[in-house]
Amino acid sequence: MWELSAAFITFTVVSLVSIELMYYLMGYPLDINLEGHWFLSTIGFLIGAVAACCVYYLLKDVEF
Repeated sequence: MWELSAAFITFTVVSLVSIELMYYLMGYPLDINLEGHWFLSTIGFLIGAVAACCVYYLLKDVEF
């Protein structure tokens, strides 16, 4: 069960950080509307999903 918790936290953090980083690299201000730029948001959420899957499967293989 803790693998799912770690994957959810990873998804949330990595998604938000990657979206903000992409907006910063593209030169958008921080107060921009997310709905207007759905492509960058989608890429950020996909990066978060990949990171969450990696964390889940890495922790699933480790036994304490």
